[in-house]
Amino acid sequence: MKIKQSIPEIVMTALSLVILFGSFTFFAACPVADEGSIMSCHYAQVMVTAFGVLLTVLSLAALLIPDRKVTAGICIGAALVSVMTALTPAVLIPLCKMPQMHCRLVMQPFVILLASLTAVASAVAALINLKRKKQI
Repeated sequence: MKIKQSIPEIVMTALSLVILFGSFTFFAACPVADEGSIMSCHYAQVMVTAFGVLLTVLSLAALLIPDRKVTAGICIGAALVSVMTALTPAVLIPLCKMPQMHCRLVMQPFVILLASLTAVASAVAALINLKRKKQI
């Protein structure tokens, strides 16, 4: 596969890696408190990290598998996982009640933005692979 034809899959992979590594580094949720109490935003972070792993695996598979129909199916699955990732903070798992907390100010907007971009890149990659002529 040529590099020019796999640009959407490369973008998907890059965004998936940013979601994966960013979820526990620069846009991580609140840490576990010293007394051992865990806030719900920590569970949202764990869920986003798990979705990041899944998105990374799917995007690498879409990048490496040569069959265009299989790649399109993988990209559709990655788009659905991306939507679930975007819905995780505040919809699937409620975050902290205080709007000044790190999970509300940083984690939620970054996750929604990056997961939405990944969903768009996945959908574009799926459409391109479905419309691409069979290569001989």
